[in-house]
Amino acid sequence: MKYFICLCLLWPMMATHAGELTQDGRSLLYPASEDYATTVENIKMAIADQGLNVSNTLHISDMLNRTAKDLDIKKNIFLQAESIEFCSARWSHQMIQLNPLNLNVCPFTIAVFIKTDEPQQVYVAFTQPELLNDNGQKLTQEITAALREIVENSL
Repeated sequence: MKYFICLCLLWPMMATHAGELTQDGRSLLYPASEDYATTVENIKMAIADQGLNVSNTLHISDMLNRTAKDLDIKKNIFLQAESIEFCSARWSHQMIQLNPLNLNVCPFTIAVFIKTDEPQQVYVAFTQPELLNDNGQKLTQEITAALREIVENSL
């Protein structure tokens, strides 16, 4: 009985966040439970925990909001949106050995955003890589698993 009670109390902490596959069949979308700034920092820490460095943070919503008027865009899609870029030298070498055009896959990007029509919900998303070369499936799975782990550890 004690084990059952303990398991019931710990179960929510043990459950993993599952990303929802989007319409493109490659992107995974996760709802975050923390506020925007905390989610961004959690993603950056989860990347560092994998032994990787964030190379850049793109402030997407700032750019879109700044240029919307010049492009006659009336509706802002995002209240806030950033893309966090990073790469792995090991994965880069492995991808390029498969096919030099796999250079286009790096850097990897994880997006954090709030949509204007859902101002209370923070989302995290990434696109699973598609490597060129029939032998790239194992590496694709490894990279996708690492991206999932980064996101799921940060939520």
